[in-house]
Amino acid sequence: ATTNLSSLDIQVNHAFEIQNGGLVVLKENFRLTNTHGEDTVLLQNFTTGFPFNYGSNLDYCFAYGESPNEQLKVLVDVGLGKLGFYGVNVIFPNSGEQIGINESHRFTVVFVFSGLVSVETSNRTNELWWNFTFPLFPSLPEPASECNVRIVLFNETTYSDSLLAQSGS
Repeated sequence: ATTNLSSLDIQVNHAFEIQNGGLVVLKENFRLTNTHGEDTVLLQNFTTGFPFNYGSNLDYCFAYGESPNEQLKVLVDVGLGKLGFYGVNVIFPNSGEQIGINESHRFTVVFVFSGLVSVETSNRTNELWWNFTFPLFPSLPEPASECNVRIVLFNETTYSDSLLAQSGS
């Protein structure tokens, strides 16, 4: 068994949930598949993160395996091997998870942030404008083959515009 993460295909669902009051929950659902290697991969830990300047907004982080009852150990503020990033390291129990050829392993990392949402009031329409700023994609030490991004807003909230839409990206 090897511990080489580059032999794994990484797919992630990156979902932001903005709650009433401004709390932001980021769930990263990972699926790691052994499609590149010829051997079983021993997954002992996995690192994910975000730009360092958001680290002071992180209130809580936890991870779990196939079900929420399967809690995983998480080390926070570990870096990603590059300057400017805040990383968390998910540790898998019992000396790691073995992923055979063409097999997958799933797990989820949950980040809870505060202070990322600001509110403005429109004097013209008496509407509240909520502004949320965060990188759209996860920060990973290895490239992902697929990343699905979703933003969930609380009830009675409508989406009107984004800088991403304005930039044409």
